[in-house]
Amino acid sequence: MQRHSADAIAAALRDGERLEREGRTVAQVAAELGISPSTYRSWRRRYGQGNDGDVARIKSLERENAALRRILVDKELENEALRELSRGRW
Repeated sequence: MQRHSADAIAAALRDGERLEREGRTVAQVAAELGISPSTYRSWRRRYGQGNDGDVARIKSLERENAALRRILVDKELENEALRELSRGRW
């Protein structure tokens, strides 16, 4: 799966908006941008009409959120293991 930079996504959304204003369909816009229509729709839904900095900030927050979720899961597993040990099940 190819990852696009925040700058590339922001540029694609700007170009896409321009092309849509010119009367092109989503499928035509996506083809011209070299992405699938579902990717284009997903980017529009996720990043909306924000500016370029918003895209980078959202991507950064999504990465941070994923890291925090992994930490939380690790801690929950550790706590469960400690509970099992305290019950004498190991």
